[in-house]
Amino acid sequence: MSTSDDGDDGVWTPEVESAFKDALVKWPQCGRRKIVFEDKMFGRNEIIAMWIQRQTGQMRTRKQVSSHIQVIGRKRKRDPRKPYDGQASSRTRTELQSDDDDDD
Repeated sequence: MSTSDDGDDGVWTPEVESAFKDALVKWPQCGRRKIVFEDKMFGRNEIIAMWIQRQTGQMRTRKQVSSHIQVIGRKRKRDPRKPYDGQASSRTRTELQSDDDDDD
């Protein structure tokens, strides 16, 4: 059993993690918009899951990708000085919305 605090070391091997980071850079955050990929519309997490499978031969679901993104976000929130490839900002959407609310 893993002693890591993210709980998914067995799923996110270094090879898969590398493909995941590459995909985050290749397809930046786009909110709820769909992305055209190979003449079809997909959500970002679906594309990342397909990219991981093509690069590593290991399958990840869009939900596993989503969960991993959330884990990374929590880690960055604890230590915002530690950058992670593919993530533009360490601030969460909630923090940004809170800042907008303060302007009123």
